[in-house]
Amino acid sequence: MLTIDQKLRLLRRAGVVVPAPPPVDGAWSPAGDQQNVCQTVAWEQQVDGLFTQHAVERAVRALEQARVSVQFGAQAACATAGGAPPGDVVPASPLLQLQ
Repeated sequence: MLTIDQKLRLLRRAGVVVPAPPPVDGAWSPAGDQQNVCQTVAWEQQVDGLFTQHAVERAVRALEQARVSVQFGAQAACATAGGAPPGDVVPASPLLQLQ
């Protein structure tokens, strides 16, 4: 499991705009401390949501690239062999039909 810092680093490297962390109030008080904790938890949840969205988008892109690669390979094999149309050669995997 990745830490918030690791997720932030990966998101920034990917060009995702991440929210700034909440300001930390220098003066300590029970009410202020509770507010800081709540703001920090909300911020971490935002970062987690952005990271989850980023991971899903990457997975979808990878699956799409794999699908295109399989299709292209099937078309190339049919073209060189003079066989059946590509749709008849390689049935689409249910895992690749996410959309």
